[in-house]
Amino acid sequence: DRVNYAVTDQTLKINTEKKVISLNLQIDTDICSMYEYFEIFLQRMLMCRGAADMLGATFNHKLLRLLGIKNHLAAGLAIGASSHGLGTSVCANVSPVQLAIGGVAIALTGISTSILAPILLPILKSIW
Repeated sequence: DRVNYAVTDQTLKINTEKKVISLNLQIDTDICSMYEYFEIFLQRMLMCRGAADMLGATFNHKLLRLLGIKNHLAAGLAIGASSHGLGTSVCANVSPVQLAIGGVAIALTGISTSILAPILLPILKSIW
């Protein structure tokens, strides 16, 4: 897919004083335009997020019961990391601990993805 190959370089900058994390992408506009890159990327991300939300909201607690997981901390962490906002909102009906930890898990997942993606992308490109 050409939009994936359009990014030729990336730099992650962390400014602890200003509490800012910046991801700079170098996009080859001969492969696709900046507008086209972000338009396609955003649509895909929104579609994936929506699917994760719906599946998580529908099946997470059922799956956790099936696996015998009763700890609210573990459930909130698992649901927040996998189901984003909609899945985590279902935790409000079960336990305030699940809801709080689910929110923390959403934030931690986003931060870790932002840090790991630029590191892993070159490795994955070299494999394929």
